[in-house]
Amino acid sequence: MGFLFWLATSVMLMTWIIQITSFPTKVNLRIEKSGVVCLRGSLDYEYVPPNEGLLQFETNLASSYPENTPASLRGEAVRSALRSGQCIGWKLDETPLKFGVVGVNGDGCLSFLNNKLTQTFSASGLVDSLGSFYQACLLNGKGRLVDRLSVAITSVDSGYMLTSPGHAGESLFRKLDPYIFPLDQVELIDSTSSSCIFDLVSTNIDDVRTVFNEQILPRIDLKNNNCFQLPSARQCTMIPLQGGVDPSLLIVPSTSVNSCAAVGYTFCFLNDHEKIGTHVWDFLISDGNTKGPVQIGALEFESLRIESGSVGFEREMLANQKDSFLAPPTPLELHLDYTINMEKGCYLGQEGIASVVKNPRGPPRMLYQVVFDDDFNVYDYQSAGDRSIVENLTRVPRAGDKVFVLGSNAEIEVGVLTSVAEPGSTGEPVTVGLALVRRADSIIKKMKAKNLEINRRIEVDTPMEGGSGMIPPPALDPLDGLEVIIGGGSAVGSLRGVPSRRFRNGRNMFDNIPDFVNQLSQEQDGEFLMANRNSDGTRFQPDAPAAKTAFLPTEDGAANLGDDEDDLKTLQKTAAKARKEAAAAADEARRKAEKMDSLQKRAEEAMARRKEKVRVETAAESTNEDEADSEAKRKAEKMELLKKRAEEAVGRRAQKNQGGG
Repeated sequence: MGFLFWLATSVMLMTWIIQITSFPTKVNLRIEKSGVVCLRGSLDYEYVPPNEGLLQFETNLASSYPENTPASLRGEAVRSALRSGQCIGWKLDETPLKFGVVGVNGDGCLSFLNNKLTQTFSASGLVDSLGSFYQACLLNGKGRLVDRLSVAITSVDSGYMLTSPGHAGESLFRKLDPYIFPLDQVELIDSTSSSCIFDLVSTNIDDVRTVFNEQILPRIDLKNNNCFQLPSARQCTMIPLQGGVDPSLLIVPSTSVNSCAAVGYTFCFLNDHEKIGTHVWDFLISDGNTKGPVQIGALEFESLRIESGSVGFEREMLANQKDSFLAPPTPLELHLDYTINMEKGCYLGQEGIASVVKNPRGPPRMLYQVVFDDDFNVYDYQSAGDRSIVENLTRVPRAGDKVFVLGSNAEIEVGVLTSVAEPGSTGEPVTVGLALVRRADSIIKKMKAKNLEINRRIEVDTPMEGGSGMIPPPALDPLDGLEVIIGGGSAVGSLRGVPSRRFRNGRNMFDNIPDFVNQLSQEQDGEFLMANRNSDGTRFQPDAPAAKTAFLPTEDGAANLGDDEDDLKTLQKTAAKARKEAAAAADEARRKAEKMDSLQKRAEEAMARRKEKVRVETAAESTNEDEADSEAKRKAEKMELLKKRAEEAVGRRAQKNQGGG
């Protein structure tokens, strides 16, 4: 028995020695760009890190920048262009985010649109080249959102529907064509293949108008030299062009991102687009055009869309998908109330919208933004394969991930991620996503049961030692600031209200607004805005002169903020605007006070008239009572007299009868 044990041990030992001697005496680790680690020597092998296939951000969207350009540099370039007043533009025709254009022609054009979409359409705003413009929703039978459409009414019998990026015109045509009957007198035409569509945007609409007037208009031939004007918010412009088969240019005052991020126009060249629209776009983005817009690709556009809180087709708008990773939302869950005429009746999906409106608890979910701090979350692909680092199992968030309340042991589900931008693509070390979040009251109730609360992080976002020193009011959204964690991972983020709810009254999320102005605006609006930096990006210091001046600085106080003349002029304009707004507020308060005095005076006069009426009615009732008493007395006296006369007559008759006897 001992001999057999000795023999087995010897064989195992010899095998181990042979394996050891076959390795090189020195082994070096080599980390590939792909995240794969190899041993450098006579024998190489691949180390397969955890979560293979989920390490890095994956996308099929192309960038307009050179390959391997870091996302942070691309994001900063785009946002710097917006902050500087330079236009940016995108043309997504050759990408998965291609637009669609479907024409609606015939006498029944308006009737058809009214029966299928959520807005009320009319031809009341048609003047020369100007038409009416609407943003409306196409719903399924249950009221779930298929797409948000830009609808341009160019005449009483003609209009166009522009889809969201990624929704093909052919797909929209197939959805709506079965609803057409011969008596509808309407025809749908998919014009996508003969169209060229691009967007030009900026933080100031005048920048886009300048590019149009100086660079686009000289390169198109107007038919009959027609005069026209660029459309306002609820208008569209149809410009007939020369050459080819009835070409025209449709301009609508809308882009695919929320106005809090950028404003501008969508230019749709219909028919002969290769000769006109593509030619114009190629000139705008050419290297020789130094004043042209900055071109961004589909990848940069998608990051801008998510950062601005704008909904995407088959991302947040899911009713087109047969097998979606979550129940498709209604427009009310995506903050698209403005696309629905609540007083309108009889349109596709109306019953579903009505059921949500009637629910006293409101929509079952709401759209939030989720921000992941990349400095805090070290993702797997940043350390994968390095054996000196313990893998943290923190992967990049992706659409479809569930998020839970941090500290709840994944027992309190918050919602589901619907879109995730490329990490760092905002120019900051963060990963931004969008999520459909469950009702706040239900989540807060479960958190209280576990002694959890929302950390608003006021000490970080609005430090008392810097900025204006003001404590902000509560956030508009009850779950703003809630810390969440990705299900099955370790990435931690926080919920924020979408920018369209945090930046209102024309304020832009990329504007360099001084801290005290932002704080004043949020106090007036009752909003919670994360603004704690100067216009140059630095925080106010406690010993800075600005912290010791009045809330609205004078010219001397503004000069203390810096010697830069442009900054001084900006601050002076801002202060003048604030003074103007304060004066307007004072006038409004005075007007309201005068109105209250007038209402009080009218109320007193009405009360006096009421008292007089009561007095007259009381006097009349008293008079009526006296007259009634007099009448009753007169009747009683008359009855007594009649009774007396009757008794006398009876007596005389009795005497007469006795005398006759």
